[in-house]
Amino acid sequence: MIRRPPRSTLFPYTTLFRSDFNLPDGFTIAMWAMIDDIPLDHIGIPRKEGSYILHPSKAGDGYNFQTYFYTPGATKLVHGDVVDFGDWRFLAATYDGETARSWVDGEVIVEQALAGEIGATPDSPLRWSNDCCGGRMLNGILDEITIIERAVDETEMNTLMRDGSKVVLSVEVKGKLATQWAYIKSQ
Repeated sequence: MIRRPPRSTLFPYTTLFRSDFNLPDGFTIAMWAMIDDIPLDHIGIPRKEGSYILHPSKAGDGYNFQTYFYTPGATKLVHGDVVDFGDWRFLAATYDGETARSWVDGEVIVEQALAGEIGATPDSPLRWSNDCCGGRMLNGILDEITIIERAVDETEMNTLMRDGSKVVLSVEVKGKLATQWAYIKSQ
């Protein structure tokens, strides 16, 4: 784990109004996250109201990674172990039309049978770090956010965690400015 002192600044939020993020048949949402604090108990990273929410909730000196999947009713997957604040963790959720899974660091931490399509909410935005209830901002960093229109398996999840989002791109990324900028800046 990589640890560093907490910051006092909050992650600015993003709201995307696009129906592309309705993923009724299955999906993978994955990201690297370093969460330093959750000032108002919980946060959606992301939250697609009426569809799905990756939902860290404050628990002492860390957080529980919870995930909501909305089929004809709401299903909440809760992982009981506390993830420490300030650690880089690979967080993900998958749904394949039959089973909902929450993942931490490439391992399934909780899964549940869940049949049916995920709720399609075309008028509902996809929110990153800005929960439904106002003022709930993430104090931390999200990196390499990936959304795939199908559930990946354990091998693919671990490849995604190890090699980053370049593994799901349909073009060769090596040497392209958009993917090499961090490398260029470090020289």
